[in-house]
Amino acid sequence: MSLFDDFAAEKHFEGRTRFLLSLARTLPLLDSKSASDEVSGCEAKTWLHLDTSTGRVNLRGDSEARIVKGLMALLFSLFEGLPVKDAKAINARQAFEQAGLARFLSPSRSNGLYAMLERIEQGLA
Repeated sequence: MSLFDDFAAEKHFEGRTRFLLSLARTLPLLDSKSASDEVSGCEAKTWLHLDTSTGRVNLRGDSEARIVKGLMALLFSLFEGLPVKDAKAINARQAFEQAGLARFLSPSRSNGLYAMLERIEQGLA
């Protein structure tokens, strides 16, 4: 069972919010928050660092908003540790839709989630 399945299994708004807040605590700290890692399109200050130098996806990130940080952890669960070739084949938008994220998130949080995804996809290209 994936984290997206766990998120989808939470049927109520409060449960989904608690789930994301608990995920936010699982993200390792980002060593430094450089301007080049800042994600534009997020309302809260958000940083995302992608490293593929080993041939595998290594993601680190942080945000001033705990819900955004939880969304980041959920997003990272799709890609972290995969070979770059396999990560490029992931359809994250489909995973978002199947988990019901669109119904849960405000438009501004959806924009932030997609901005983080675009940053990852650009880094994998």
